[in-house]
Amino acid sequence: MDKKTELQKLYYNCIAKKDAHYKSSVYCQHMDKMISVPQIILSSMLSTSTFSQATSNLELQTDTKLNWFIASSSISLTILTALSRFFDFSSRKENNKRTSLNYGNLERHIRLHISDNEQENKELFKYTIDEYSKIRESAPLISTWKKCDNYENSLGRIIKNESKLDHIIIEKHKKSIISSYDNDMNYEEIFKTVLFLTSGLNIVEFGILNGFSLKCLVKYSTNTKITAYDIFEEFNGNHANEEYIRKEFANTNVDVIRGNLYDVLPTLEDRTLDILHVDIANDGYTYEFVLKYIHKVKEGGIILMEGGSEERDKVQWMIKYKKNKIKPVLHTCQLQYITIGKIPSMTIIRV
Repeated sequence: MDKKTELQKLYYNCIAKKDAHYKSSVYCQHMDKMISVPQIILSSMLSTSTFSQATSNLELQTDTKLNWFIASSSISLTILTALSRFFDFSSRKENNKRTSLNYGNLERHIRLHISDNEQENKELFKYTIDEYSKIRESAPLISTWKKCDNYENSLGRIIKNESKLDHIIIEKHKKSIISSYDNDMNYEEIFKTVLFLTSGLNIVEFGILNGFSLKCLVKYSTNTKITAYDIFEEFNGNHANEEYIRKEFANTNVDVIRGNLYDVLPTLEDRTLDILHVDIANDGYTYEFVLKYIHKVKEGGIILMEGGSEERDKVQWMIKYKKNKIKPVLHTCQLQYITIGKIPSMTIIRV
């Protein structure tokens, strides 16, 4: 069994266990509320009343002190039992809630990182199976309010409702797995359309990450020279794996070269590029720099740049590191352009 299939099974199990522990937490919360302080008092009163009636019926001849001792002991025992159940359900509620969250976090981690690359899946499986074991070891026993809420039925229901897991995980989340283009827009269709509308004989890309855009460029272009630049581990953040990228595009029309946009773009010949694609954690300065070297692209050529929307300018890392906004730079652009999507968005500039 390949690791992708094992990860899919583990993904199912995380969803089922998350569901089951959440239901158990709800059940414990329900029982927690049932055992309230007034109910404890009422139980004590009923217990005392029942005891008094029993002794009266049995015509037990006991002195007053002994009666009070037995009555108070009965009340104390009732209160302690109720309080014990109260704190037990409260503790189990929190433990189940925490366990449900842990399974949910692991489920999301698998969903976002599973891919078609076997080596990456092996590393992901090793990490996730260790985390899964840790969560399972510390997980409380599942309490069920309804019979259908147990783990086995939860798992069966999920598999029945989500039988096309490959489609759910791989297709729906494909962009978040292998690309910075990570929202509901179909960016593959955008690349496909741009390549159809241009000759695309000479394409240059800066910023490879895990190769989503490169795969699109290769897939939808013919007789094309594609040169892809990246600084790989020199980038202080989420960066491309050089060994994986070189192996992935070894037998294609792609030349993978280590290089920086700010060093390489000025050295390229004028009017030689049909398509220029830039995706290097773009900010306003990146846009200003590329527009400064617009003459590197042929007339009628296309520049594709990640970002450009107002929402993209407000992402956390842009604010945290006080990066220049992209939108104001676009307002000064004299060329035709269009920005598609919100986050991360893509801007298409026609030269």
